[in-house]
Amino acid sequence: MNVEENQPVIDAFVDAFNRRDWDRVEKLHTESVIYRTPDNPKPKKGRAAVLDLFVGYVSAFPDARNRKELAFGREDWACAEYVFMGTHKGPLTGADGKVIQGTKKHLRVPWVSMYRLAGGQITEWHVYWDALGMWAQLGLKP
Repeated sequence: MNVEENQPVIDAFVDAFNRRDWDRVEKLHTESVIYRTPDNPKPKKGRAAVLDLFVGYVSAFPDARNRKELAFGREDWACAEYVFMGTHKGPLTGADGKVIQGTKKHLRVPWVSMYRLAGGQITEWHVYWDALGMWAQLGLKP
């Protein structure tokens, strides 16, 4: 795939997430998708694991939305900068496994995702976000 083909796929993912269209989210990922973040040395592997992650975010932030700010790509990679917005109303599990109950605080967190795509699906993710800023907005220590 090329850049022109990749951008509509990542846009479709964000739209599906924002609409809670989990079937569409699932179909936009390969069965063996890999999801990497700096805070977790073991990447999430497979559609089910990635979908569980997104459903967990919505459980913690029922009004969660992502807004794309910038996107570009090269060959089979696409990169996008987003702003995540939501109100922390439900349990949120930290990287250390501790569960934080809803703080009712609204947050806006910038994040960047690098996607590898093939055949109109996401095969790999590398996600980076302002974790310190997120915890501070929630009134918590990292």
